Amino acid sequence: MLGKGWQNYGHLSFLVLMLGALLFFKGLFIEPIAYIIGSDPGQLEKAIMALTVFLGSLLTSRWIRLEVVHGLLERRFGSPVPPLLGDVAGFFVVITGLIIIVSWIYNKDVTSFLATGGVGLMIIGVSLRDMILAVFTGALLNLEKIFEMGDEILVNNVKGRVSKTTWRTTTIISSDNLAITIPNMTLGNAVIINYHKPTSAELREHEVCIDYSTSVDSAERLLMAAALGAEGVKLALPPRVFAKRMDPNGIVYGVRCLLTDHDDWRVADHAIIRSILTRMRDAGVSVAYPKREIVQMPMRVGMADRSLDRYFLISHCRLFHDLSEAARQEISQALVEHHCHHDTVITESGERRDSLFIVGEGMVIRDRLSNDDDLDMKVERLVPTEFFGCRALFAGEPQIARAKAATTALVYELDKPSMTKIIMQYPEITEQLARSLAAFEQENTGESSRSQRFDRSASERGYTLWHGRLENVYGKCGKSDVSHRLAESV
Repeated sequence: MLGKGWQNYGHLSFLVLMLGALLFFKGLFIEPIAYIIGSDPGQLEKAIMALTVFLGSLLTSRWIRLEVVHGLLERRFGSPVPPLLGDVAGFFVVITGLIIIVSWIYNKDVTSFLATGGVGLMIIGVSLRDMILAVFTGALLNLEKIFEMGDEILVNNVKGRVSKTTWRTTTIISSDNLAITIPNMTLGNAVIINYHKPTSAELREHEVCIDYSTSVDSAERLLMAAALGAEGVKLALPPRVFAKRMDPNGIVYGVRCLLTDHDDWRVADHAIIRSILTRMRDAGVSVAYPKREIVQMPMRVGMADRSLDRYFLISHCRLFHDLSEAARQEISQALVEHHCHHDTVITESGERRDSLFIVGEGMVIRDRLSNDDDLDMKVERLVPTEFFGCRALFAGEPQIARAKAATTALVYELDKPSMTKIIMQYPEITEQLARSLAAFEQENTGESSRSQRFDRSASERGYTLWHGRLENVYGKCGKSDVSHRLAESV
């Protein structure tokens, strides 16, 4: 600290003290020196006084620039102050010192000098009007704190992050890592958008045009689930989905998300768009595009008829997609539709309800234990085509978790009586269901790690276990047994 102070003020302070000592002991130093050099002692004394005042003004100027402008003001404002303010303050201190030398030491009238200087300054001011305007604009920008170092701003369609502000220009770094220099005079007359004030939150909106065949409720649930399910996106508020307008090709929906940090908008946009496209593909909904249809047959069933939706959902559900088309058709017809509002509880942990639930639209969350040996709770987010309640329907166990709708959701239920009839009619699906359930449980319990991914014995154990559970709940469904049961039912 002492070394830094000596470096900043030591040499000038030493000179000022030496000259002050000469003036204080002028009888010992000034008169002999004047005699030696053959000069008038009075003139030599004035010269030493002028030099002392000039060096003192330089020392004061440096102290104001380092300790006041770049010290006190920076600590008070909490951000670096451009050198402009320090240079201007130091300049006025030096000018004041020169006026003191002329008027007080040499007893000269500075009125004419000031008048002449004023006229000269006016001429210089007219000639350097733009430069002076840039100087004062830079000072005002720092005093008003319109932006700070590191803020991302938009000026006249030029966007970048502020890296440096000088007495004449401001430099910003664009997203392409280009340094763009903007005159402060331009900033004084421009509309400046600061993405970091009043907060760093960023409002992003995405437009999606969906065909008229998809109902507004379905599209709203789908887009809401997509926005909530985007990976790595930090939201300050829940997203909003709304219909904006009707175009010739479809309905344009807006998905509005308030991000917690503006700097994450590129990553967030990518994640949200990716999630929207994934959810639309899973639900069989595509972006509307210009088209022209010539109908020469009875029109297809609209989306309002849920029969096509249910069959499409079953076909894309990983638990049933390996089944035959006829079996999937029977399962889709047996589904019971449930419209769930936000925070509606679907199942409770330990509830005796022998049903499997499949998410059709929206999002469902479940709180359950991570595995059988760990007491940590795991939050699952289920989106369309995903399901829960396997052990309740296929093993006769209670529901293992509490499930509720995270958004307005459409959930389909497959109960045990309906599944019994389907297995009696299609007994071959028992083996296919056992393999699908074993693979699903193996992934969820973590047994599909890299070291066990190709362990066929583990897969076979899971298949044998689930096959035994299915036989225990639904009985052995061989061909003769099926004929016997069908006869009994008749």
